[in-house]
Amino acid sequence: WSKKIVGSSDVDLASLIAQYNSYDWVNQGRNYISKVPGICPFCQHQTIDQLFIEKLEKIFDRQYAEDANLVESLCQTYRQQCFSVLSEVDVLLQKEKANKFSKIDIVKLSELQGLLKSSFDLIQQKMEEKRRELSRCIELKTSSSILTELNNLISSANIEIEAHNRQVENIAHERRRLEKDFWHYIKADNSIYFNQHKNKVENCQKAIWNIESRIQENRQ
Repeated sequence: WSKKIVGSSDVDLASLIAQYNSYDWVNQGRNYISKVPGICPFCQHQTIDQLFIEKLEKIFDRQYAEDANLVESLCQTYRQQCFSVLSEVDVLLQKEKANKFSKIDIVKLSELQGLLKSSFDLIQQKMEEKRRELSRCIELKTSSSILTELNNLISSANIEIEAHNRQVENIAHERRRLEKDFWHYIKADNSIYFNQHKNKVENCQKAIWNIESRIQENRQ
């Protein structure tokens, strides 16, 4: 963006254009030459001939066209990426506003959304100036600090969510352990009673068998 895109300087006409710093103006005027043959788009007189057209083509050569196309492509790509990022942030903001258990700082998220949009708009404005005037040097500011702060905000919320999930999992685990310990205690605490009951039952069974045996013997 700091590169001056001015075309080739190997043509004598280029020095005149450079003297008046008119590369962008001349380049824009080239589009009108073919519309009115022979008429100069700059002075509106019948001064255009084939030699003049060829000189312009040599100044604004293939390298100039490639540089211009690169600027155009970067502008379009950046515009699409900005739209995508802002859309994602907006979806997140609306989702978290509707979530009563949200772990993210919604006020801060909304503030960062506004700052990010302003930063993107300013950068795109500068890029558009470069696209219209390729000979200009443009200094682009970065949105990295805002994006870093946004990522940190989201990461902090994710850490809280993960900690909450672990806590829920621990509660479920502790509940299962408590139930197991409870029944183990019940079994241990009542084992003497169970054994006594078992012994009584066995003694009763033996007594019944003895009585039945005596009955049988008396019958005989």
